[in-house]
Amino acid sequence: MEIAKGEDGLVIFADGSDNPGGGAPCDGTVALQALVDADFQGAVVGCLYAPETVEQASRAGEGATLTVQLGGKTDDRHGTPVTTPVEVVRLSDGNFRFHGAVAQGLQDTLGPTALLRAGGVEVLATSLRRQLIDRAMLETVGIDFTRCTLLVLKSAVHFRADFGPAAAVILDGDTPGIHRPDFSCFDYHNLRRPVYPLDEAEL
Repeated sequence: MEIAKGEDGLVIFADGSDNPGGGAPCDGTVALQALVDADFQGAVVGCLYAPETVEQASRAGEGATLTVQLGGKTDDRHGTPVTTPVEVVRLSDGNFRFHGAVAQGLQDTLGPTALLRAGGVEVLATSLRRQLIDRAMLETVGIDFTRCTLLVLKSAVHFRADFGPAAAVILDGDTPGIHRPDFSCFDYHNLRRPVYPLDEAEL
């Protein structure tokens, strides 16, 4: 989808390469690091699996400022930890009830959760790996996503039911990770060629 010049409204960046729904670690940092480096204002990133950071924030308490290493701890395929000072905006038990179409009425939890602010970027850090697919997940720490200009979430499809109608633009990211949509980026072994989609022109 192309972004029209001067278009207003919520932009969603779907970081599907780090989608925990398919086994990715959910702690990839490529998009987060870019936002912090650019001093981007008004972005929300979630859910970022960061149990150690959540515990650190919980000990410090709401309103505290501390330097953390966010994400990038599971492997070396999805970015390195983002070292940055953050403000602990809000702490939560992470419990919520879905109100979107995917699982309306069901209860779930993100585990102990912290809303952290790194410059102009808010990060929903969780203790469990979860796709951000429902507005109720943001509400666990008081985020009103309608006020953010950019929502970065680790999901490829499921988020579209609840967040899609509110988005002016949805961008499917191609960040490093095990769910990367560019199949030519992977190393293959014992693969019979030609095979779709690597050799689409030959088939």
